[in-house]
Amino acid sequence: MCANFEGVVAGLWDDFDELLREGKTHPWLQLTRLNPDKFFSDMIESIIGAIFVDSGGDLGECQRFIELIGLMSYMNRVVAGKVDISHPKTVLEKLAGAEGVDYDIREDESDGGEEEKLYMCMVNVGGVEIVEVKGCLSQDEAVVVGAWEGVEKLRAKREMRGGTRNFESST
Repeated sequence: MCANFEGVVAGLWDDFDELLREGKTHPWLQLTRLNPDKFFSDMIESIIGAIFVDSGGDLGECQRFIELIGLMSYMNRVVAGKVDISHPKTVLEKLAGAEGVDYDIREDESDGGEEEKLYMCMVNVGGVEIVEVKGCLSQDEAVVVGAWEGVEKLRAKREMRGGTRNFESST
């Protein structure tokens, strides 16, 4: 389930470094919950580009900057295949196959009050609702949390059924 911003941030900072150093999957869920503005990634990309241009195309200088900000070890783990960077939506769509996935995102009127707009998402596979998440701080968070939980639910159902694909017949 989704949580309020203060609780999310407090829990994420403690775990984030460990996830980047040792996690087996990319921290999509945690990044979505942080809801960072895109300008942060644009800024890093621009700095790397500026370093590349100013150094006359020296990739070593770019690498030093990436090491300095702590991303090189993570990038090495990704390239070595030690981190699954598949987005939860992509994984869910592969698991659903021809049955298809639909995300119904709405404002969550059960929580938050007027000062905090919250969202909910119902995830449907083959026309059958498999997951509903509530209390998310953004539409993106609602979809990612819904997809993540949908993946977990489909995998568990398929393990119980021995890998068959038709979800509706098992509910």
